[in-house]
Amino acid sequence: MLAVVLAGLAALAPFAIDTYLPAFPMLEQDLATNTHAIQQSLTFYLLPYAIMTLWHGAISDSIGRLAAIKWGLGVFILASIGCALAPNVETLWFFRILQGLSGGAGNVVARAMVRDLFEGAQAQRRSCSRTSGNSSPGSTRAEWHGSTVPSAVTIMNTSPQPFMHFFGRSE
Repeated sequence: MLAVVLAGLAALAPFAIDTYLPAFPMLEQDLATNTHAIQQSLTFYLLPYAIMTLWHGAISDSIGRLAAIKWGLGVFILASIGCALAPNVETLWFFRILQGLSGGAGNVVARAMVRDLFEGAQAQRRSCSRTSGNSSPGSTRAEWHGSTVPSAVTIMNTSPQPFMHFFGRSE
């Protein structure tokens, strides 16, 4: 059951992109705007998502894993409702920023929970196969052949908060 919940949390952020990309032409019509303005909504999602990925781990360390997930999911759900009800493109941009700020909480905290519950190779195996939904050609090829060549996802999973090493804090 835990694996299903963690996989769902990890899939939430990509789901927020994959489900609305095919709707770009409809969004243009409904919001009476142009293609470029709708494409900007993707940027307004991905930029805060990327920035907050660096902070969700530290936030979950300070307020707790479940609290971080609850707040992240709560804000994400409200932002999703706001996106669905947006009367214009500017409102859509605002709610996409909120989605980006909160969307990575599930992914980052799910991986942190795997690291809390499992160690070593078992943590890598569970994190790559169940929570990340990683299907990149390199990782799939490595899994099929039993190779020990790590994928980029495996490297990120084994090093908690890699950006902290850059700032001089190591764990």
